[in-house]
Amino acid sequence: AHIGGFGGREGLINFLEANKINLIVDATHPFATIKKANSALEVFELAESHNLPLADRIADKARITALNVLSGAPVAVEILVFNRQGRLVGMAHGW
Repeated sequence: AHIGGFGGREGLINFLEANKINLIVDATHPFATIKKANSALEVFELAESHNLPLADRIADKARITALNVLSGAPVAVEILVFNRQGRLVGMAHGW
């Protein structure tokens, strides 16, 4: 494993040749990719493509906020999150 930079393309090539490396595995965590996103839509799309339940987590937080605002009223709160195509991508429900 190597941690840190190589000093650009040439540095990487030199490192690979010097260490007789002929295979590279990119084990970048999905969150590293998501941190580079330029919009909320891109974050949702990246999370979905990596099977990360981001929309469910946001729905959970929204539901908790709604229940706090309702101050213990005897109601069920259901939060649904839809993408721009109208497809359900996340939800939270219950008392």
